[in-house]
Amino acid sequence: MLDDLLQEAQSILHVHAFIRSIVDLDRTDNALRFRMIIDDTMFIQVYANSTKQKCNFALISLGQRIFGRFLGIEIREL
Repeated sequence: MLDDLLQEAQSILHVHAFIRSIVDLDRTDNALRFRMIIDDTMFIQVYANSTKQKCNFALISLGQRIFGRFLGIEIREL
């Protein structure tokens, strides 16, 4: 399930030109954390946990969080 989420994020590279790359930061059996790199100073950090059924997104610019979104919804098969 988490691998599917990362695969879907990687498919965004071909659709949205402003996403330069995907960096896989941390992975366990139940959690995944990765970054969608926009440029040298900006990225979207994604954290998903299948056990706790949550997914968090944060837009980081110049080391500061400028927007965040918590989705406390069921993470499902894509």
